[in-house]
Amino acid sequence: MSLQLAWNNEQEEYGISEELIAKLEELLRLAGESEQITDGEVALTFVNDEAIREINKQYRGLDKPTDVLSFAMQEMGEDELEIIYDGDDGDLSDAAALEGDEFEVEEDFEEPLGDIIISVPRAIEQAGNTVTPLSGSWVSSSFTASCI
Repeated sequence: MSLQLAWNNEQEEYGISEELIAKLEELLRLAGESEQITDGEVALTFVNDEAIREINKQYRGLDKPTDVLSFAMQEMGEDELEIIYDGDDGDLSDAAALEGDEFEVEEDFEEPLGDIIISVPRAIEQAGNTVTPLSGSWVSSSFTASCI
């Protein structure tokens, strides 16, 4: 097991290079070392301004785009609501017992640490258009602060 970066590009305006992903994977590793976290998965999604505006409105009540949103899976803040899935009382052993099966975690399962959503156009704009998406520096500080 290790720290993993699962990424998805849902915008078409800017390309996401393998070089950028390699830099972000290194940032994740360094952030993990800093926080003494060795296992887990961070989901990273690149979107456009409209998509992040919708997510910002839905989850934060702010009807405007932003550069980065992050959602931690392991922490509960004062104002955060616990996610309860339909029929889920939080005890997985009960569900397994009802079905007569033991609950097993897959060997290659990585615990989700959180989601990071980056608006590529907004991040570039906020960086002052002085860097390109290929350089990776336009997201490094936000990514590092958000990933763990």
